[in-house]
Amino acid sequence: MKKANILIISIAFALIVGVLIVFFAAIGSFGVFEEPQEISEYEMNRYIAVCTNPQMDGWKDMKVSLERSAAANNAAIEFLEEGFDDDRADASCIEMAVDSGVDGIVIYANDGDFDAELKYAAENSVPVVSVIDSRSHENVFEIGTDHALFAKRMVEYVDEMDAESKNVAIISSGQYETHRSEQLSELFGESGRNVVTRTCSGPHVFDANETVKALIASEEKIDMICCLDATATLGVAQAIVELNKVNVISIVGCGKSEEILNMIRKGVVAATFAVDYERIAREAIATINNAQKPFEYDKRMISNIYVINGSNADAYIEEAEQ
Repeated sequence: MKKANILIISIAFALIVGVLIVFFAAIGSFGVFEEPQEISEYEMNRYIAVCTNPQMDGWKDMKVSLERSAAANNAAIEFLEEGFDDDRADASCIEMAVDSGVDGIVIYANDGDFDAELKYAAENSVPVVSVIDSRSHENVFEIGTDHALFAKRMVEYVDEMDAESKNVAIISSGQYETHRSEQLSELFGESGRNVVTRTCSGPHVFDANETVKALIASEEKIDMICCLDATATLGVAQAIVELNKVNVISIVGCGKSEEILNMIRKGVVAATFAVDYERIAREAIATINNAQKPFEYDKRMISNIYVINGSNADAYIEEAEQ
């Protein structure tokens, strides 16, 4: 009897051990007890965008598109837009960005002396893209506005819009004084119009406002004012309203800020010219992503220029509100 019990117990134990072996073999085949695979560290590219004047024409649209384009390419972008009290603080940002190990730099700055910083970025294989205001240099990718085409389209539009206005004033806040105004003056002359003045009013809306008031007070004959940037457009429009010259002096402006679009809706501004800054931003990020070492720097002018007037201003206002 004892031997029978021992035999039964032995058989039961063997069965239990067998079942356990099969169980552990089965779950092992599904990787339950496999060591976790080593996960490689995820690296995200880092970009820096430098802008000395965040109020400048198109920067708001540019900034939004830079953020979206960077995110779509698994990159993070930081904006340096303040603290430029020192004349060369903006240029120094390039060197600091390179030292911090960024993968690319987007610049729009007023300081033209970037030679040393741009060479330093090139030596460290950091691509630098200049946007909006084209900056010629052997160590920078340039993506900006075709200023010659901009001037040509503005003159063509003015010719179609108002054949009677012969005396034109050209007002700039300084952003595009050398790029657009000379070409615009020449083309207006060829079309039979008289350019009364070509003025760089200053960097603020108040400057353009005061410039126009002084110009009208001088009793110069002016039928139309063409503005070369959003800052000048707002200042001129405010002055025309304050002087009760709406529908007496036509305004053709630049930019598509909410204030300018509302000025068009009210009939203060006849039309405004806008550049596809969103596309420029996309091109800038794509250029950084696709830059191959050693860099072959190039220059590309974006020619997407469109007109906003009373017929389509509401559509742009609705778009801006979304």
